[in-house]
Amino acid sequence: MFQNTLKHINDLIARAVGFLMSLCVASMALLIISSVIIRNTAGMSIQWIVDVNRLLFIWMCFLGIVYINDKDMLIRFDILDRHYTDKLAKVMHFLQQITALTFFYIMTKAGILVSDFAKVQFFSTIPVSTKWLYIPVVFAGSLLVFQTISKLLYMLPGRKTQTVSASINS
Repeated sequence: MFQNTLKHINDLIARAVGFLMSLCVASMALLIISSVIIRNTAGMSIQWIVDVNRLLFIWMCFLGIVYINDKDMLIRFDILDRHYTDKLAKVMHFLQQITALTFFYIMTKAGILVSDFAKVQFFSTIPVSTKWLYIPVVFAGSLLVFQTISKLLYMLPGRKTQTVSASINS
């Protein structure tokens, strides 16, 4: 029951993240098109569009990491997976998740420290703190920690687990 709730929450997160990524891409495209039209018709360029697009791009990239992590498509070394026995494959997948959890925790903690340091700096073209360049690291890192803990809980004994290589080979 608890694991089904976690899966439902992860599915909601994946849909929300997918929507936010689409929103970032659409906003970036509209801003760039607007910038080109204004530059070609009025002969002036709008400098703040570069900084806004930078923010949107960084948010889109970190949201993308959360999205592909939900699909088990993050880069990993799976060349040996097909040579493992089922039991060893489960152990290796568990160790990979523990390693990922450690990395995501460090990423989140580092993002908090850097964003705190960057809060006093501002973009030159918009009155926004540069900490917003680092907040996506914290946001994505937190979601990645949650996703990974959910995956680890799903791997508990009594649950049927399926590794990425098993799903690819079938």
